[in-house]
Amino acid sequence: MKKNLLKVSLLALLSISTINAQTYLTENFDGTFSGTPAAPAGWTQTRIVVLGDGNPEGNANDGEQDFVQNTNPGTGWTVIPPYGVLPTTTVSGNGALFMEDCSFGSVTNALGTRRMESPTVNIASSTNPFVRFMYFSGYGSNQILLRVVASNDGGATWQSIMGVAPNANVTTFNASTPWQKINVKIPAAFKVANAKFGVEMTNSWGVHSIMIDDFKVEEFTPVTYTSVASGAWNNTATWSGSVIPTCDDNVVIAATHTVSLDFNINRCQNITIDGVLQYSTTSTTQLFQVYGDMIINATGTYFSGSGSTGKRTYFGGNLTNNGIMNFQPASSVVGEIVWLGYTGNYSGTGTIFNNRIPKISHAASGGVNYLNPVTVSNFLGLYLGNVNNANLTIGNPPSLQAISIERYLGSLSNTLTINPTNISMINNLYVNPLTTTNLGMYLALTPTTITSGNEIPIIGGKPHTTGNLTMNTHNNVTLSFPLTVGTSTTTSNIVLTRGVISTSTLNLLMLNSLSTGVIGATPTTFTSNGTNGGNHGSFVNGPLQIMFPATGTTVRNFPLGQGAALNTNLPSSNVLRTLSLGGTTAWNTQTITASIESAPSGAVSGSLTAVFGSRAYRLNYNGGAVLGTGNTINLRYNNSTFGGTDNLSGSQQDVRIVQGPSLTGTWVERSLPTGSGAMAPNTLYSVTSNSGSVGPLSGDEYFAWATVAPVCSGVPATGSITGAISTCAGAATSLTFSSSSATLAGVSLQWASSTSSVGPFTNMGTALTQNTGTLASSMFYIVTSSCAISGSTAVSPTFALTYNANPVINTIASGTTFCSPSGSPLTFTASGANTFTWSPAATLSSSLGAVVTATPSGNTSYIVSGTNTVTGCSSSSNIVVIVNTSPTFSFATATPSTLCAGLSSTLNALATHTNYNMTAITYSVLPTVGATTLCNNGSVVTPLTSGTLDDGGWANIALPFSFNFYGVATTSVGISSNGFVYMNSGTPATWTGYYNALPSTAASNPAFGVVYGDLNFSNANTKIEYFTTGTTPNQKFVINFYGTYYSNSGTLTAQAILYETTNVLEVHTGTTTVINDLVQGIQNAGATSALTVPGRNSEIFTIASPDAYRFAPITVNYGWSPVSYLTATNVSNPIANTVTSSIVYTVTANASNGCSANNTVSLNVNPSPTMAITGLSVSCNASTVNLTASGAPTFTWNTGANTNTIAVSPSVSTVYTVSGTNTLNCIGTNTFMVMAGTNPTINITGTTTVCSGNTVNLTASGANTYTWNTGATTNSISISPTVMTTYTANGTSTTGCSGSSVVTVSVNALPVVNLVTSSPTTCVSGNSITLFGSPTGGVYSGTMVTGNSFAPGTSTGTFSPVYTFTNSNGCVNSATANISVIVCSGINEKNNIVGLSVYPNPNNGSFVVDLNNNTAKTITVTDVTGRIVYSIVTNETKQQININNLTNGVYFAKITSEGKTTTVKIVKE
Repeated sequence: MKKNLLKVSLLALLSISTINAQTYLTENFDGTFSGTPAAPAGWTQTRIVVLGDGNPEGNANDGEQDFVQNTNPGTGWTVIPPYGVLPTTTVSGNGALFMEDCSFGSVTNALGTRRMESPTVNIASSTNPFVRFMYFSGYGSNQILLRVVASNDGGATWQSIMGVAPNANVTTFNASTPWQKINVKIPAAFKVANAKFGVEMTNSWGVHSIMIDDFKVEEFTPVTYTSVASGAWNNTATWSGSVIPTCDDNVVIAATHTVSLDFNINRCQNITIDGVLQYSTTSTTQLFQVYGDMIINATGTYFSGSGSTGKRTYFGGNLTNNGIMNFQPASSVVGEIVWLGYTGNYSGTGTIFNNRIPKISHAASGGVNYLNPVTVSNFLGLYLGNVNNANLTIGNPPSLQAISIERYLGSLSNTLTINPTNISMINNLYVNPLTTTNLGMYLALTPTTITSGNEIPIIGGKPHTTGNLTMNTHNNVTLSFPLTVGTSTTTSNIVLTRGVISTSTLNLLMLNSLSTGVIGATPTTFTSNGTNGGNHGSFVNGPLQIMFPATGTTVRNFPLGQGAALNTNLPSSNVLRTLSLGGTTAWNTQTITASIESAPSGAVSGSLTAVFGSRAYRLNYNGGAVLGTGNTINLRYNNSTFGGTDNLSGSQQDVRIVQGPSLTGTWVERSLPTGSGAMAPNTLYSVTSNSGSVGPLSGDEYFAWATVAPVCSGVPATGSITGAISTCAGAATSLTFSSSSATLAGVSLQWASSTSSVGPFTNMGTALTQNTGTLASSMFYIVTSSCAISGSTAVSPTFALTYNANPVINTIASGTTFCSPSGSPLTFTASGANTFTWSPAATLSSSLGAVVTATPSGNTSYIVSGTNTVTGCSSSSNIVVIVNTSPTFSFATATPSTLCAGLSSTLNALATHTNYNMTAITYSVLPTVGATTLCNNGSVVTPLTSGTLDDGGWANIALPFSFNFYGVATTSVGISSNGFVYMNSGTPATWTGYYNALPSTAASNPAFGVVYGDLNFSNANTKIEYFTTGTTPNQKFVINFYGTYYSNSGTLTAQAILYETTNVLEVHTGTTTVINDLVQGIQNAGATSALTVPGRNSEIFTIASPDAYRFAPITVNYGWSPVSYLTATNVSNPIANTVTSSIVYTVTANASNGCSANNTVSLNVNPSPTMAITGLSVSCNASTVNLTASGAPTFTWNTGANTNTIAVSPSVSTVYTVSGTNTLNCIGTNTFMVMAGTNPTINITGTTTVCSGNTVNLTASGANTYTWNTGATTNSISISPTVMTTYTANGTSTTGCSGSSVVTVSVNALPVVNLVTSSPTTCVSGNSITLFGSPTGGVYSGTMVTGNSFAPGTSTGTFSPVYTFTNSNGCVNSATANISVIVCSGINEKNNIVGLSVYPNPNNGSFVVDLNNNTAKTITVTDVTGRIVYSIVTNETKQQININNLTNGVYFAKITSEGKTTTVKIVKE
């Protein structure tokens, strides 16, 4: 309830001045974050400055961090930092934007920056738009880490429009500290159609956590509150309306009123001072931020101090002083103005107390203008934006002291005006803003190169830094003028921590005689991994001049280097090669300009064999004194593989410093052998000249490296590359170059690689051995040997390194759960390689082979490593097997177990399981209601029973219900600060034991490991609480853990739930960072059984997203088989009903974990006698029936008789029952029904006379079923007798009684009928044929029949007239005759050929064609289809034609002679 009230009050405050305001953008950070780095929908997160790879590390590993979403659904935050404070709840919803600064970085100069950018917002037509949000800074800090930023070009460029100071209106911070309002007026330059807004944070590697909620862009009009009395700012009595002003409000300090700033940090929008605004006299940390303008009128005074200590004031707008400003009470030099807005103007003719402001810092990206004179006495900071300093003077501190000018990305528009009063020296610093001198300005943007300008004082007409010149920046600086550092009377120097100063002969950097120079900072030569920010080096890139004193021998260092790569490119290719001058001869006011020159060449003297190396050094004495005979020079060399190598070769002891008059020699030896052995790459070696043995330094200006070893000449040997010829994915190998020239002085090597054998090749290292790194493809390598002496090169043969992909190992498991101890072995099959090795081997059939079987005894992750024997490459896969235990039978019985057939038995079985089943479930925590707090924020709330918040706990916490844990009733628990619950009353043997995996005999208590590990609840942001929710029988006992891990500060949140009735346990774990040795699981008393979450049994793990697991007691159900006789098969106690034979039942106990166990129950069945009754089943007309029983030695009838045979004469149907008892005393029964009935009377109906060959029906009636003497069993039969026949029908009634009837059928003969014709053949349309039928009196019928006459028509064919006759008995018969109708020919046909005869016709296939002349004639015979079947050409007068081989029928003979044709129809019979 308290949290909800807080949310309501915050929302109410937020809305006071925004009623009816137009909102252009709103985001409460409740929705899903997505992308990399993650951001709300439509938003973008940009990693502006990264420390290493940019990827966030866990909060126990200092390095990168991003803005993230932190949610609090009412049960605690999902992300808990190890330090700092989180608020009790969000402002609205469940989510907020969170940045964990405490783990961002690792050193104070490793600055990273993240920006969260909004979608595009159109505010071109806006009137008074503001960026508004709620802010919680989780630590009491005054550091400016957060900025409100804006873009007016759609996100292409960004500007800071307000820096945000933390910790408003509170004295100390805790979880209940109110959220703070931040309200930033949007400058006119950003009131455009494609504006974007956001927040930007730079890490301080401190102990901070910041949160942002309810981000809005909206119209807003501040409310003005005026003082009504003198008093404290945070006293409601001071203000009109009794409202304490915030950054939502304008403020007026009325004349005669004095208002004291009494909290850190008071905020307002605009403020007008007519009275007095001051800090309270007891103030030590209070600061003041004005988001808009401050106007000090003539009667007004602003006292930015407390007692004698000046204070800092942050300004977001303009400062107008027409009254009095005091930033320097007494001699304090810490009072400060910080310009934090977009732009700012100082104006007014009022008084500045002591005529000075000690410190002014500029971080207004749009610039600051000084329209009236201002003097800054001690510190000037230039961080963002240009400063119009025409009216700004620096100097005149209250006492003699050094002052500083610090520059980041800001600048001055005019030459700096200096008041030299009380200035001992002026320090110039080029820095990334840190906490060293500017008290809290943290700012890191993309590194760049800046040019020196008006920030350098002009002294004596020349740029001159009388103090130190400091470089500690990710940027570089290029001098645009000659610059002198220090004086002959002040000990000043250059300080090189990070960043390169680029000089030239014209724009020379000069150190005065008391400046000794420095070594410089070596560039980072490794890829930053997030544990620090890396360093691109700090040195002078160009000539550096040092003015030496007239006495003394203190070493002078020239931190020379080459390269100006920025800090965004690591490892850096920059080179630091510091040159140092020393020795025993006193300095003699030399002025020496040192510089790095190009590679040396030319002749050598003495024992030297050659000069070599990629660079030389020059000491320009500028016409003055040279080095003395006892002076020495120290040079450094490094054969770096990261760029800038010195390219020396041979052994260390052969290298010499040499001196010469020019870069071309002749070169003279100046050092002795130094070191021994080969030169290791990326190793810095130092050599100092020796003025004794090899002679003193001369006045020659050039120095270089030479060797006394044999040197190369001519063309170097090509050499060869050796090493592995293949490599596997993810592996690297080393190649070695061998050559007879490789070790000669003057020879340098250059490895190069390419994905193609013909190039192009990319340079790699320069050593004899080259690591290939991890390959992604096959590569080709060459080594170029260069001889610096001859200028010749040689290239080795190309070496091919084959890249082989690792095999992809696929696994198939017959199952991923195993039932112990008697489960069927699991079969694992691996593929994708040639050979396989499995582990752990203890529970495997073999550790080798593609197929193995496993019988694990506990949860096991089996790993198979597969190797491709051709390539030698391997990879692995794993199979996780969960092992469950089987239930145990207590009994399995049958009552009775022996019975007579036909009786029943009750079966009963009981199987138990005292273990648990674990399943992954959806993460969902229960809201905290009415909780009892055990500890909070590192403090004990409920007294501990034992130990401390590091290793201790609370015992005897009563449960609201009895909870069965591993079969034991539990009524109270103990809660440990190491994240486990002791499942019994009393204090456990130890509250620790977090190093032991479960089951643990070292800590053998019945325990529930929620987040069981080495936790420490004495840290901030920790809590343990418990509560009960729900009603009986569904109550839940809930424990919340919000903790940190002791050794690595990893964070975690977890909720444990115990369920009434079901005895289920759940653990819901929020997002965690890296946790060591943590256990999540349960174990029983005595530690004989345990169940843990895979991968979380005293193991290292990170939970990337919340998850949950349920531990449910394993339940058992039953299955019986076979199903015979059973009333049910899925209960523990089914009934075997009416069992007829002995049977063995198998009962299977199926546990909810998937395991089962079997038992058997036997039923022994004694046979009952099988009783049989024989006899007639019907008594017709009460006739006597004998019934005889058999099957047993003794009988009992329901008639009372006890003989085996009884006689019965029932008048009604009667059931007779007999019981028989055998020698086993089992009883069998049977029944027999005797039906009482009467004999039926059978009637037969139907025709009893029939004509021979005809059919008639006979039908019987009067009974239920029938049997005829014909064999038919139907009531009606069809008969066709040929003679007189007698038919008998036997009928049976439904009671089985029978009767019969007889009928005789007489048969009459059919008449004999004949039909003859007067002729069997006639011609078409020829004469009629007479029909003669007998006996007379019948009827003629048929086609073309009229009466007894057949008259042929025009159709040919065979016709069949019918004669039908009916005799006196009504019997009918008929006869038919055939008549052929043909087309007649021969003498009846005429032809066109005179004298033509064809005969005989009809014929049998042989006929004569007679033409009475011997002229030629053609005879063609065709059938009725027109097919020619015969053809002849003849001169015979009488031509015999023979077609007797053809079928009978009609044919046509076509005779052609002397131009005439005649066709004759031929009939073949």
